[in-house]
Amino acid sequence: YGIEAPTPVIYGLQRKLEGQGLLVSRWDVERGGPAKRVYMITDEGVEYLENVLKRLSSVRDVINRLISS
Repeated sequence: YGIEAPTPVIYGLQRKLEGQGLLVSRWDVERGGPAKRVYMITDEGVEYLENVLKRLSSVRDVINRLISS
């Protein structure tokens, strides 16, 4: 989508979301090469994401009404 963010910002956000229980992480050491941290969304994270998407949809609807007026 053409959105770029510095790597430290992404990692910081992932750690914050993990601290809030929306993500969990583990170290992947089974593949070749250095260990990598792998993040997975929790059930709480899915619920939070669904709620955010509903709110964004509502905001989009308001913006579309304002633009078309």
